Amino acid sequence: MLSEQIKEKIKKSLPDSTITVIDFSEEHEGHNAPGAHIALTVVDKTFEGKSLSEQHQMIYKILSEEIKNETIHALRIRTKRK
Repeated sequence: MLSEQIKEKIKKSLPDSTITVIDFSEEHEGHNAPGAHIALTVVDKTFEGKSLSEQHQMIYKILSEEIKNETIHALRIRTKRK
């Protein structure tokens, strides 16, 4: 469910992107931290000419609400240019 919500939210900002979301929260059962552990790969042409840091900042900005309210606790980001 959360994986699909993340995909939809990114698609609104980066409509031509290819997105893979993996929820690996099960690996962290028993931890006291709330929120999901997510691995995210986003491929998009708008990353062209941007540094890796700038690409990741774009994703953090898109998901800022989910990070702030701890829906997402940990986020692994991999970005690629199309």
